[in-house]
Amino acid sequence: MFTEEKTVITPDELKEAMPLSDRVAEVKQKNDIVLKEFMAGRDKRFLVVSGPCSADNEDALSEYCGRLSHLADKLSDKILFVTRIFTAKPRTNGEGYLGMMYQPDGKNVDIDKGVRLARQMLMRCISETGLPVADELLYPEYYDYYDDLISYYFIGARSSENPEHRNIGSGLDVVVGVKNSTGGNLISLAGAVHACQNPKTFLLKGKQVSTCGNPYAHAVLRGFVDESGVFFPNYSENSLKTYEMLCGSMGVINNSVIIDCSHANSAKQSMKQIQAAKRIVERRYPIVKGIMLESYLFEGQSDSQYGVSRTDSCLGWEDTEELLYDIYNKL
Repeated sequence: MFTEEKTVITPDELKEAMPLSDRVAEVKQKNDIVLKEFMAGRDKRFLVVSGPCSADNEDALSEYCGRLSHLADKLSDKILFVTRIFTAKPRTNGEGYLGMMYQPDGKNVDIDKGVRLARQMLMRCISETGLPVADELLYPEYYDYYDDLISYYFIGARSSENPEHRNIGSGLDVVVGVKNSTGGNLISLAGAVHACQNPKTFLLKGKQVSTCGNPYAHAVLRGFVDESGVFFPNYSENSLKTYEMLCGSMGVINNSVIIDCSHANSAKQSMKQIQAAKRIVERRYPIVKGIMLESYLFEGQSDSQYGVSRTDSCLGWEDTEELLYDIYNKL
């Protein structure tokens, strides 16, 4: 049984109430093109998607984005920077912080207020830095709350086997990264990427719609967990060769891979992201185009400390900056 609590502003109403400036719209369009060129193989830089596990505080995120932008000014000849701003979070057991979109004050669920604050935060970060923004496509039917701001969507590990996420991914006119499931099945991952890359017809908001397919959809390897709760990385040459072979046999047109250095690839220990990132860059298997880092102003996890992740533990800024300089010098 469902109980209706309150009306939430619609995507169209939100965009009308909080329109983009001409500059932000222009920057977003430019970022879309840059990322498509990259994923098509015409931009040979190394991709780094970096930001907190969950975006929980507008001021802290603005400060982080400013630091990342300042670093990008120095390193952008070799590294393509994208800011990770995840506005909503999946919870494995249904408990915990749900993200700014759902819990704008960090405690109480108020979606109407949350979608407004999240949009304000996204607009501010793009306006202040000009960097492309990535978000998770957690609730695919409502992608259009922020589709005029997001240049890079990720379909998460708990969602990549869901037909609705695959269908929406096939219709988005931006780059889409598809994560392997928590169990790490690479056949399923290749199938999900193939589904996003090809045309679909489906039901969306009471209408039959069709898509052209998304040639910029690609895989994101984030490690996996077995039935005993043991973490295993999956960025080894063997895993990459297996995925590459599956792409060939299943007709995946773009076999590009991004490695998520957090989650099971670092056994959910934030500092181990450094080791994973360095190994990936040193080995640089041909289909690997970049990495994702969970990083914030300060290392660790806290429910209330400014600039510290509310959800999974993140790298602090000093370690992140040192790592990115190291990556730059090895490219």
